[in-house]
Amino acid sequence: MNIEQAKENNANWKDVPVYKHSGSYAREHGELELYRSSFNANNVCRQVIESVIAASFDGFYLASGCEMPVVELFGIERVCYVLAITLQEKEYDGRFSRENREWAKRYPVADDPGSIPEMKNRNIYHVVNSHSAVLDGFVTRIRRMCERKEK
Repeated sequence: MNIEQAKENNANWKDVPVYKHSGSYAREHGELELYRSSFNANNVCRQVIESVIAASFDGFYLASGCEMPVVELFGIERVCYVLAITLQEKEYDGRFSRENREWAKRYPVADDPGSIPEMKNRNIYHVVNSHSAVLDGFVTRIRRMCERKEK
């Protein structure tokens, strides 16, 4: 899904709260609708990040500012959350910088086991599947935005 399709689907993705608990927690606490909305928004955010990276990488460089439309559409909190999930799930991948891996570890991400044994973790639906070296550059830009916001 590209950014235009995401806007057509829902122009107010920023209004969907980032739900940071598992599906079983949501069920136990009567928050399934909130969980499902956030799960869907995370998934669409992941798809848009992949689309933006694919459209913005010329084979050598990632276009300057390509991350801004994603942040404007989904909000910095969701973009950071999806990228943190990605780096935590790909902790084995040495192509991500140490700074980015350490940054991602600071985000609490709930384990979200699936309802069938083959699905060990629903978070895999939110893992960005762009080339790790290119994605690392995108993550660096987002991490710096988050760090400036925290100050």
